[in-house]
Amino acid sequence: MRFEEQRQLSHELAALVSYSFHDPKKLPKYEPVTGSKSGEKAGEPPVSQELQHAQVRGYFIGLAMRSGAKVRP
Repeated sequence: MRFEEQRQLSHELAALVSYSFHDPKKLPKYEPVTGSKSGEKAGEPPVSQELQHAQVRGYFIGLAMRSGAKVRP
């Protein structure tokens, strides 16, 4: 998931938490997401967990490198 998508989801979650805490009657109706259990879009081939793990690991390594972290030998 890209940074902007994560930021948007966090913002939406914060709004829902705010509604649920201050005025639960204003909460939007729950509508289940259609699709498979793993959140894959229809028509796309399934992605292995190894690949997902490697992508997340690469993302965090990239973040560390941008922040100026030193590479271990």
